[in-house]
Amino acid sequence: MGSDLAGAIPKENPERPEFAEVIGFLRAAAAARPDATTPWVMLGIALSGSGHLDEAVASYQRAFALDPGEESMDFLLGHALLAQGRHEEALPHLRRVAERNPAGDGLEHFQFGTTLARIRRIRGGAHRFAPLLQAAIGKEPSPGFSGRSRHRVLGPEHPDTLMAMTNLAIFQFQVGRRDDAIQLQEKVLTLARKVFGRDHSQTLVAMSALRIYYSAVGRQEEALKLKGEFEAIQSKVNGPRQDPKPAAEPTTPEPAPTPGSAVAALKDAALQAWSGKDAEHDATRRRMLAGAAATTNADVAERVAKLACLRPIADAKTQEATLTLARKALELARASGEAGPWQQMTLGMAEYRGGRFQEADFALNAVAGMMGPKTYRPGVIQGTADCYRAMSLFQQDRKDEARALVAATEAKMKPFPADEKNPLAQADHDDLILWLACREAKALLSPKENLNSPDNP
Repeated sequence: MGSDLAGAIPKENPERPEFAEVIGFLRAAAAARPDATTPWVMLGIALSGSGHLDEAVASYQRAFALDPGEESMDFLLGHALLAQGRHEEALPHLRRVAERNPAGDGLEHFQFGTTLARIRRIRGGAHRFAPLLQAAIGKEPSPGFSGRSRHRVLGPEHPDTLMAMTNLAIFQFQVGRRDDAIQLQEKVLTLARKVFGRDHSQTLVAMSALRIYYSAVGRQEEALKLKGEFEAIQSKVNGPRQDPKPAAEPTTPEPAPTPGSAVAALKDAALQAWSGKDAEHDATRRRMLAGAAATTNADVAERVAKLACLRPIADAKTQEATLTLARKALELARASGEAGPWQQMTLGMAEYRGGRFQEADFALNAVAGMMGPKTYRPGVIQGTADCYRAMSLFQQDRKDEARALVAATEAKMKPFPADEKNPLAQADHDDLILWLACREAKALLSPKENLNSPDNP
């Protein structure tokens, strides 16, 4: 194995169906429980294994934000940053891991020291990584270290021992030792059920990791069995998912929109928002949300949720109905095997309109990693996502980042229309939606200079 750890970790093919299916499942779990650490951790592991390192880091960062005191968060995030070659960013995470284990077996200090060495351009020894992990769970001690191990010091059923075993399985899987990883993770799951109980979050982590490994090697029956067990536990712990009532109760059922009618409504809504026809846009929003509530078409769900987000949403019921539809759009796209960048962008827009600014930031930051060479209008997707992300950053008091992001976006996008009364003369509704987002972001970020903007609160 080469001396560079980042180069030693192979990149999986992100288009492999088993990874896409598992990642889709974990995305849905994270969206359903955005304040729970476990789904974000497992999503990060799956994304890392499929080669989506940027998204993996973002997922680990979300988990770290939820539970910064958990040692494994520093370990996983530091390892992911290290795999990307982002040594300066990895350093504080690995330093904290080492400082928490002053009398450990040397694993944490090895990673910390190796990262320092890389920053100083001194070549490290990645081939020593696996033996050190093995030492951490009580196998042969590593030369040059004390030989103390979690296994011997804490016992085979201690939570820290189980985490060390999990980390070794992750490393084995990433460097191609998949059978070893599966055998070790099976032991972790057995011990987790015994130590924590079947319904504990740590048991779900172990279960999800093993399911990822099973799927990756084609053991689909076992993967599906774990999926069913995982969902049954979630349903037991959280109760059945309750979809909110529609924002408005129409006197007669609204006809279900088709993909074509959803595009037409989206165009109308964009023009209404651009022209300041707020009452007309509100009516379009209510009508389309009611009609699309039961849709099973990802494009319809995405377009209707997006048109609902073109202007601020005042009432909580409409916010929730829009967010529910946006989540559904992404789930439907994943179920059909699509990458879903449009749906991911719209989910971020809906999170922002609901006042969930951290969730919006995370969702919108993930958009770039979901686009490929066949993505339709990637510049419009990224520009719109960046404008909504800038507004989310601003609401989190990260104003300098927000302003820089808006400035960079405006520099790259199609210029605003010369004739504001006829914005679609040389553009389409997607351009108009980007202009709306940019105009609103500029008004929010520079309110004194934009007091006359119809989007300024």
